[in-house]
Amino acid sequence: MDALTALRRFTIAGREPAVDGDSFVFDDLRFPRTAPTTYKRQAGGFYTLEALVFFVQKKDLGVGDYMRAARSSRVATVSNLDKTNLLNYITGKTDTSASIDRSSLRRTQAAREEQDAKRRKVDAAAPPAAEPAAAPRAAAPAEAVEAAPAAASAAAAQRRPAPAPPSEAKKAVQDIVADREIRIRDRNNILQSSKSFQDIVKWDQNLKKGAATGGKQPQAPVAGGAAPAGGSAAKGSGGAKRADGVPIIIVPSSLTAPLTLYNVKEFLENGRFVSTAERRKAGAAKVPEVLVERVHPTLGLIRYKVVDSTSKFHQRHWDRVVAVFAAGPEWQFKNWKWGSPVEIFSRCQGFHIFFDDKKVVPSILSWNVSVFPIKKQSRNMDQLQTHRIWETLDKWMEIRAPNLLPNPRRRDDDDDDD
Repeated sequence: MDALTALRRFTIAGREPAVDGDSFVFDDLRFPRTAPTTYKRQAGGFYTLEALVFFVQKKDLGVGDYMRAARSSRVATVSNLDKTNLLNYITGKTDTSASIDRSSLRRTQAAREEQDAKRRKVDAAAPPAAEPAAAPRAAAPAEAVEAAPAAASAAAAQRRPAPAPPSEAKKAVQDIVADREIRIRDRNNILQSSKSFQDIVKWDQNLKKGAATGGKQPQAPVAGGAAPAGGSAAKGSGGAKRADGVPIIIVPSSLTAPLTLYNVKEFLENGRFVSTAERRKAGAAKVPEVLVERVHPTLGLIRYKVVDSTSKFHQRHWDRVVAVFAAGPEWQFKNWKWGSPVEIFSRCQGFHIFFDDKKVVPSILSWNVSVFPIKKQSRNMDQLQTHRIWETLDKWMEIRAPNLLPNPRRRDDDDDDD
């Protein structure tokens, strides 16, 4: 019998439970005063036995008198929303109540039994506590007073059970969280750099050679391997255009492709997929190119130019292509400088985006592209896929196109590259 049923039977019989210390006694049943009952609050949680017993005892008081009495007795009150139904049930006017949740009692008891079993298991595995040494009979009263607190603390520490090991359910949750975590950096690759310092080393060698021979001192190079201003690799009067610049990403021009110029900025910048049809319905206009900005974990802001046509490409544009999103049909690459998909995806990073309710186009599986499915209706996985796309492209650029990664000193100059 649970506490709520015992209280109801006593109330119907016109009896009150006896109080024995911190417990209520119902004949041969005993419950702690703070034991939760199976009667749910409308505001959440369950009423304690003490709160219900006090409510039955003060059921004839007005609202104000009842609140003051509960406050002075330091007892939780019953909400006005629950009073009528609760009183009708406890006094026997109704046989049941929608607020009674007996399954919660079974869950609470099961959890308590599990904790007790763990505690007994830990206590059984713990070594037996050492018997405290008897105090010398000749000890002075002052020494006994000083030794008593220390002995009591030591005994309490030995009696305190060791922390229970994590349950299997908790371990399973931890494993799920660990599987879904994405490690950006670790203690090894955080020390790696994609920059080249060969120009700095060469300049230092020439500096030492000039100092030894008394010749002209060489000009210091710009950090990151860039040539100094006015040199052959900088833009200036009579100078050639820099070989590096804004990286280029090519997406399909077909409106049936999942990723186009209409929605690529929202997807790659914010990790949110909006279909091309939705963008066009909202009034989005077709533009020849889109500038996508992305904050790299270590390099800061990087800008990418996204296009869907190569008809106006020159050699300087092809040199800056870092990624191509393939739709599937080979006509996407018609009139490209690179003749076949095999050559295309050997020169840049290939991606393929498709809806998870469809199969991958067979030709995609024969090309060197990374495949990323997205959900057609749910948007909760968009950011994860976007993160994986950037992570894949970062690794490719660090190895194959480090000259296109930004240098903080000339990041603002990259925008004027066409």
